[in-house]
Amino acid sequence: MFVLGLAFFLAEHDLRKSSLEQFSLSEEEMVSAVETGAAHRQLAFLAIGGLGLCFLSRKTGQTLSFDHPLALLALAYVAWCLASLAWSTDFSITAKRLAVFVLCFLGVLGINRRLTDGDLCTLALVLTGVFTAIGLAAEMALGNFHPWLTEYRFGGTLHPNGQGIYCAIFCLAAVCKALGATRHKSLFVALAAAGAALLLLTKSRAALAALAVALPALWLVKTPAKKKLLVGIGAVGAAASLTLMASLLGVDVIGKMTDAVLLGRTEDTGSLSGRIPLWGELLGYADQRPLVGYGYDTFWTTPHIEEVSAVAEWAIHTGHSAYIDALLGVGLVGVGLLALVVAIAAFRAATRCAATANAGPGFIFGLLVFGLVNATMESGFVQPVFVPFLAACGVGRMAFCCEESTDRCRTST
Repeated sequence: MFVLGLAFFLAEHDLRKSSLEQFSLSEEEMVSAVETGAAHRQLAFLAIGGLGLCFLSRKTGQTLSFDHPLALLALAYVAWCLASLAWSTDFSITAKRLAVFVLCFLGVLGINRRLTDGDLCTLALVLTGVFTAIGLAAEMALGNFHPWLTEYRFGGTLHPNGQGIYCAIFCLAAVCKALGATRHKSLFVALAAAGAALLLLTKSRAALAALAVALPALWLVKTPAKKKLLVGIGAVGAAASLTLMASLLGVDVIGKMTDAVLLGRTEDTGSLSGRIPLWGELLGYADQRPLVGYGYDTFWTTPHIEEVSAVAEWAIHTGHSAYIDALLGVGLVGVGLLALVVAIAAFRAATRCAATANAGPGFIFGLLVFGLVNATMESGFVQPVFVPFLAACGVGRMAFCCEESTDRCRTST
């Protein structure tokens, strides 16, 4: 856990992030990052790949199976990404990105051999909690923690949208632990509440919306049908009664709900903070290579960063949608394979979740649902950072590991 946490902290986090203007890099810094990369990130991913190889080389551990249809689909996606080197528009960048991809894939396989579903939930809770605590301490040390200011957004060591994902996954993991706990349930509930409070401070609408879908989805999977019906009827009745009462008292219900959903951020709401025109511009590029894309994670080269930034009138190096970025990288074929793999993995996790009280399968299901929703508005889930790595481990648990009824899997001797 320590090696994995240190590696992803070095690869993703910046203790001075909250002091940067708009928490972001300039266009020149984005171009430099694409062209040269960073030595500490390279070492971090080598450590992740090395950790995976270490776990894979051990004689003891959980058995990995590659004959399930989901495993074959996952391997087909990996093969397609590797094959994109053949038609890449920039061979060197694709080769570098694929090297990171392979190292992370080795890490996923190794983690799946070492950890159970429940261990994965614990790993998520501990590391997202530690990273968030470090971010909070960094902001306080730099004098940037001002939650009482209207324009304040909690970012810690990340952009607030990235920090929002960490807070949401911390909250989700704590909820799953609380649902499966026989002891310390109140502690996990308190941790979930703390994660939700920090999520609100990030004002990340995409992360909040994804969590607002993932938690009810988890509840639906875990709850008997009769109880779902009763709670549903009660919720609709209560909402209708409250709305009617507020209207009679002259309260602008729609306006209040809109303010709550937007978390006080009213800039460019009609264009989703500039995303809609950006997506239109990027779909024009995608239309030039619709089936195969520009090569795995290769679209954002220096010319494209400069061209898109000039049109958007702000420095940009992601599509602000994982689906758009995947389409640009590996085309419709790659996006189709990836979406199918995640959807089937989520279904398998839901099946396991309904059959056991253990926290692990429920966490994996919630995490994958969260990712599918968050990916519409953010690019994080197709980037080599910690939470997508967790999601990949969750997919791997469903694809390459035997079914678990007691959170224990077959072991090799």
